[in-house]
Amino acid sequence: MPIFYFYLSQTSDLGLCYISRTLDRLRAVSFSSPIFVDELTFMSLSPKLLSRDWLVFAPFNLVVWLCNLSSGLLITVVAYGTLHSRFASDRYGIRPPSAVAISLQLYAVYLGQSGSLRWEQVPTVRLLYGFWVLAVLILANSYGGCFYSILAVPEFERPVDTLADVEEIARSDSGQLVTFADSSYLEMFVNASADAGLFYAIGQHLNR
Repeated sequence: MPIFYFYLSQTSDLGLCYISRTLDRLRAVSFSSPIFVDELTFMSLSPKLLSRDWLVFAPFNLVVWLCNLSSGLLITVVAYGTLHSRFASDRYGIRPPSAVAISLQLYAVYLGQSGSLRWEQVPTVRLLYGFWVLAVLILANSYGGCFYSILAVPEFERPVDTLADVEEIARSDSGQLVTFADSSYLEMFVNASADAGLFYAIGQHLNR
């Protein structure tokens, strides 16, 4: 065998070949543990484009939207109670605004509009309004940047890229895995032991 010739003649240091270990060969050279190269391909459908029906809500998650809504309602209630307690008498000559008027005033900040309510009459309400304007300024810029980036880059379903993704599908039954009938791979999956990890998960999925 030529590969033994190169090794025994000290013209090479390591040989890579398909040669099994025998007693006679072990007396001449040292063999490493067998290394098997196998090719197993997982195929899946191309990821689909996600729906854009609710794209307007995509920049923020549910927690941010709920915090934004609850903050607006809280400021409306506090401003309404403070203004009505302050202007309960007519000595100031100012009629307290309604809750609807206060809500519209807060919403006008999102549109970059100024309102007609005189917040400067009560320092507490004026401070709340200032915090609201600052928060809306930050949220509006964050929302605009995220929204334009979402419009520019389409969003697809999560692809199956790793063996961990395949194992997740097999364990959760979120997809259907198939293989060739009466193939060596089918037997390998179905007969895999519990400590085989991915192969065992796929085998249990195929058995179901």
